[in-house]
Amino acid sequence: MSHSSSATARRSALAELVPFLRRLDWPAERERRLRGLLSFARLRSPHSRDLLGSVDLESFTEAGLPRLPPTSEAEPIHRFDEIVTDPRIPLDVVNEHIENLRSDTYLFGRFRALPTGESSGIREVFVYDWGDWTTFAAMANRWPVRAALAERHADPGTYVSVYADRATHISDTLQDVFTPPAGERGHRLPVTLPVETLVAELNRLQPTELSSYQSTVAVLTAEAIAGSLVIRPARVSTVGELLSEASRELVREAWGIEVTDTWGCTVSVYAFTYTTAQGMHLPEDLATVEPVDASVEPVALGQPASKIYVTNLYNMAQPLIRCEITDSMTVSDEPCPCGSAQRPAFDLRSRLDDVFAHEGGPTLRSLMVLFDALEIDRHVIDFQVHQAPRRADALVVSEGPVDLGAIDAELGRSLDAA
Repeated sequence: MSHSSSATARRSALAELVPFLRRLDWPAERERRLRGLLSFARLRSPHSRDLLGSVDLESFTEAGLPRLPPTSEAEPIHRFDEIVTDPRIPLDVVNEHIENLRSDTYLFGRFRALPTGESSGIREVFVYDWGDWTTFAAMANRWPVRAALAERHADPGTYVSVYADRATHISDTLQDVFTPPAGERGHRLPVTLPVETLVAELNRLQPTELSSYQSTVAVLTAEAIAGSLVIRPARVSTVGELLSEASRELVREAWGIEVTDTWGCTVSVYAFTYTTAQGMHLPEDLATVEPVDASVEPVALGQPASKIYVTNLYNMAQPLIRCEITDSMTVSDEPCPCGSAQRPAFDLRSRLDDVFAHEGGPTLRSLMVLFDALEIDRHVIDFQVHQAPRRADALVVSEGPVDLGAIDAELGRSLDAA
C-alpha cells in the first residue's frame, strides 16, 4: 500500500471512530456493569444474597445504591467466606496460600490473593480472579503509561522502581503483571537496601523515571540535596503513603520537577495526579464512588467528604458493594482540565479513622492535625506518632537542623484546637 493510500485508510478509520466515540454512553455502560455485578453476586455470594434480597436488578440503577446497606471496613475479612463467590477459596485456604507465597504464584493457578494491613491492626485479604486482576493491574498502570508515552521521545529512558520485593505486597505484585520486554531499560530495587547501597545503584543506573514510596523518595531527595545522589530524573512518582507538601517541596528542590502522586487501595481503586495540582482522576469506569459525611449522608460534588463508599464493578470473585473506605476527599463537580471524562478528586487524606482515645481525657478523631504540625519544618523527612497516657509522642527523622521547640509548640496548638 502506498503512503498516500495508507494515510487515506487512517483518515477513513478515524472518521468512523470519532462518531463511535461520541456515541459511547459511559453512565449506561457503568450501570450495565453494576447490574451484572449485583446479579452475579446475588447468585453466588451468600452475603450479597442477604444484602440484595428481592431487589429488582433488571431495572436497578446507581441511584438505588444509597438504599443498600454499606459494607463496613471490617466485613470483607469478618464475613470473607460469605462474600466470595467461589467455594474453593475460603479464608483459611487463602491465608495458607499467602503464608507460603514466595514468588508470583496464583492460587489454583487462577486467583490473586493480596493481604493488606489497616490501621485497626487486622490483616485484610482481597482475592481477584485472573481476568479481574488483569483489569486491576491495567487500571493501576494506565495513567503512568499514558504520561510516560506523552513525555518520552526517541530515547525511552531508564525506569527504576524502589518497592517491596515480596510477592505478598501489592507494590511488588503489580509489577509482575506486565513483564518488560527483553532489552527494555527497567530496573527494580528492593526498598530494604541500605541507603548507601540504594544511592550507589541509582547513581549507576541514572534513572530518567523514578518511582517509590513517599518516605523513600523523601530520603532520596535529602541524599540528592546533600550531593551524594547525583541523578536527574525527568519524572518521579509516589504511591502507598500520604504525600506531604514538605516532600513535594524536597522533590522540587532536588530535581526541579513536580512529583506525581498516586492514591490507591486494594479494594479496587487507583487514582493518579493529572497536573501539578494535587487533584487525581478517579477510575469511574470501573468503580462507583459515593462521597458521604461523618453521618454517612451523601455529600454533594464539590463538597468535602469524610469518607467514601466504593462499589467495585469488575471483581466477581469477591464482590464488594458500597465498601467503606475511611479516606476523606472532595470529588469535583467540574470537568477535568486535561480533557479526561473521569472526574478529579482533591484533598485526599488517607485513613482518617485512626484515633487517639485517652481514658478520662480527649479523643483525637483525626491524626491529620498531628501530621500537619509535624510537616511545618522542611527538614523533617519522616516521622512516627505514638499514643502515650495523656499525650502523643512524636519521633522525627530530619535532614538538617530542626527546631524541635517550634514543632512541639505547633503540636500543642493543633491538639488544643482538635
